[in-house]
Amino acid sequence: MSYSLRAFVGIWLLYFFLVAVAPAYSLTSEMHQAVMLDILFVVLTLLVAVLTHHFLEKNIRNDHTQRYAIPTGISRSILKVSILLALLGLLALMFDKIQIQHIDYSGELARAREEWRELGEGREGVSSMYSVMGYAFSTCFVVTLVPIMLKPASLSHARIGITLCSLFLFVMLNSILTGGRTIILLALTFAFAFYAMRLERGGKAYTLSPRTKTGLMVLGALMTMYIFYVFMSRASATHDGVSASEYMEGMQEYMGLGTLAWPAKLESAFPILGSIVAFGMLIITYLCHSIFIFAEYLQHQAEYNGDPLILFNHLRTLLSKVGILGPQSTDWFLAGRFPSLPGALFHDGGYFLLCAGTLLLGGLTGCANFFARAKEMSLLRIGFISSVYTVLFLSPLLFAPDLMSFPFIAFEFVMFGILFSKFRITK
Repeated sequence: MSYSLRAFVGIWLLYFFLVAVAPAYSLTSEMHQAVMLDILFVVLTLLVAVLTHHFLEKNIRNDHTQRYAIPTGISRSILKVSILLALLGLLALMFDKIQIQHIDYSGELARAREEWRELGEGREGVSSMYSVMGYAFSTCFVVTLVPIMLKPASLSHARIGITLCSLFLFVMLNSILTGGRTIILLALTFAFAFYAMRLERGGKAYTLSPRTKTGLMVLGALMTMYIFYVFMSRASATHDGVSASEYMEGMQEYMGLGTLAWPAKLESAFPILGSIVAFGMLIITYLCHSIFIFAEYLQHQAEYNGDPLILFNHLRTLLSKVGILGPQSTDWFLAGRFPSLPGALFHDGGYFLLCAGTLLLGGLTGCANFFARAKEMSLLRIGFISSVYTVLFLSPLLFAPDLMSFPFIAFEFVMFGILFSKFRITK
């Protein structure tokens, strides 16, 4: 089995483990059905991906090579241009949010995010052209990862180290501007997708020096602290004066869950430790709440038969903002919560769309695995493969294209694929 499919199975197993250890329980009677449909999704995706890959290997040649020399220094050029555009996009976003929308970032980050959300909901169209430019370019740092992770031999160790530090700053600053965590999730998932692509092509696992391991651990710790801060900031902004366990209980109730008693008892006995554990448990529940949302919908599907569609909701909203589509309703009965990919498919089209969407994802994954083993890969091909892998790896949590930055990352791969059409990753 290909590495991407083994990773897919491993991610789903980890997801079910988190569901088991989360300090919450479903208030519905449909959890077993939700679990069985998720398992059906995994098995069918695997089967179709393997069959598609086998069919393509038997019937299509995958050893085509280009007839021109790859320009020397093209990897360094991609690094420079992607970082420059990411910087320009970040500055444009800062100007739009601070100078044009007058969002106040001096207080709690959660309050700034809520202010930004309310301004967006009350406005037709985009806030400014700076916003358009910012979102279009601020995530170009994802493209920067391509030569670093797939063609590191063409770059010096110093250049790779400086670039990775720059990427960390871009991820964190973008996340702070939007007051969320999804850009961290997307950046890490795309990075893992590139790594899976590397192994799919027969590349070796990375060997990291002690200094590099220490640096990555420090950056990981800072990201974890930031994620804890976001949850604590939202608790302070929306439930000021309540304890961490009370906030966790309120959030889990909002997600349709009951809460076990032990986090509140632990916080009562050891306030500081209990608060940290409560927020940690809330993060776990937040990561795996999609299966509970799926069960909730299965319980009440007859009552909400006319619910608005949720697949490609963010893309439809973007097209509505620029006038291509009419107003889009986002008010489904569990708005603000994330269903898993199989849950979203079932919500929008029942068993038929669940099966059709699973077959499509399996087919695309088989194609991606086939393309990943080609002798050469262009940036456009890398963008397609990594996007499919990202949808695959995030399927337990949500539908990746509905994350705010995903459509812009896809656009950036197309843009760089045209600008650097002679770039190739070769075996």
